[in-house]
Amino acid sequence: MISTNYLFKTKKSEETSRNNYLRRIALKQSIVKELYQHGELSIFKLSQSVKMSTPTVTRAVEELIAEQLIREVGIGESTGGRRPSLFGINPSSRYVLGVDLERSFVRMGIFDFLNNPVSEIHELNEGLDTHPDILQFIAEKVGELLLAYSIDESKMLGIGISLPGLIDIKTGLSYTYLNTGKPAADILSEKTRMPVFIEHDTRAMAWGEQAFGLAKGYQNVLCLNAGSGIG
Repeated sequence: MISTNYLFKTKKSEETSRNNYLRRIALKQSIVKELYQHGELSIFKLSQSVKMSTPTVTRAVEELIAEQLIREVGIGESTGGRRPSLFGINPSSRYVLGVDLERSFVRMGIFDFLNNPVSEIHELNEGLDTHPDILQFIAEKVGELLLAYSIDESKMLGIGISLPGLIDIKTGLSYTYLNTGKPAADILSEKTRMPVFIEHDTRAMAWGEQAFGLAKGYQNVLCLNAGSGIG
């Protein structure tokens, strides 16, 4: 999941106590993470998961509903008393854009907060070997795609890019493609004014399968990427 740090922006002028404010933000991040990973949950279940009192979690849930990040989605099963309300992620509250950047083409698609595609996957006939400024090309297409699907930029969590070749994950530098001495993610972030994350294409494939696909629930997985090369 994209870091929940990008969901909440710190406004120091509104803080009565920085430590309390940050704790409240951390709690709301934990609630969003639980709902994202485990689906619809009651306040009682959320309290157990995040190890906080029911009143504290209730207040945080109310704030998240006001911020339209989560919503009440139904009523759960009774365990002997009143049937509890269930809460879940609001899919249309945030979006991410995925980019598969290859040597001869680019694939792009927009997904909502629950990973549902809200656009078709667009394949563009330009790539690392065919365009002199592929990052500028991608930045322009990002803008066009958001406009075409009426996505407000303020709702974008960020852009994720899979890239082939040798990448230093710690520095973000690519030594095979886009080797300018500056992380490609930083360059594209400046062009789009959005957070950008770059991952090696085979690692991204493996992470995707483990999180959402055929490898879900498995501890150890071997993922083989057979394309213009083998990864």
